[in-house]
Amino acid sequence: MDREKEKFNLARHFLTLSETYFFLVRNVLEENVKQGNLHLVTLDKEISEEEYDEMTKWSDFNIFPILFNFYHGLELLMKGFLILTDNYKLKIDHDLEKALNDFILYYQSQNEIIQVLIKYLRSDSMPTLLSEWLHENEISIGELYQFLRYPSDKKFKKEIDYSKLTYQEEKGKDLATNIVNDIKLLWPRVVKMYRDLERFEQNDSNDIKLCK
Repeated sequence: MDREKEKFNLARHFLTLSETYFFLVRNVLEENVKQGNLHLVTLDKEISEEEYDEMTKWSDFNIFPILFNFYHGLELLMKGFLILTDNYKLKIDHDLEKALNDFILYYQSQNEIIQVLIKYLRSDSMPTLLSEWLHENEISIGELYQFLRYPSDKKFKKEIDYSKLTYQEEKGKDLATNIVNDIKLLWPRVVKMYRDLERFEQNDSNDIKLCK
């Protein structure tokens, strides 16, 4: 297999894995929206703890770690395309700021994809719920990946308050709706971009399964 084919094969693997993360995120957040992101449940009768858990199992205080999957999907997406650029040295790290800047540098024409990436990877463009959480915890975009996985820094000296991301009811539902809509907007464009690049370089298309 020549170098170009190797690059497109690796890129396809990155993008296919990215899709699985987005598919999970979309499915979970659609349930969150459907259920109403309930926190307080007002009924005419008392309910058991088990019944409450069932009614709120898709609420943000149970599923907010899904944000980690979303951001990992964004990382895989960007790196999947950066693999295809000339002489790009891909690193196994989680520097989302660098990945975004590099993606914009190499793919300036992909405006719709870039706008979605900027929306979640630049604090001044983020949905309010996310930007406020970053601001109150003094978290940079470069640290975001770390603090969606662990409740402290690597030296265990900085603890993170997740309360801005949980029990948010309508605000949380709005964020979930935003992410679902952006995934639906993003993925067909990702597929088209990959196919166009591959067709240009190789005149031979390898399909990526498209989220339905």
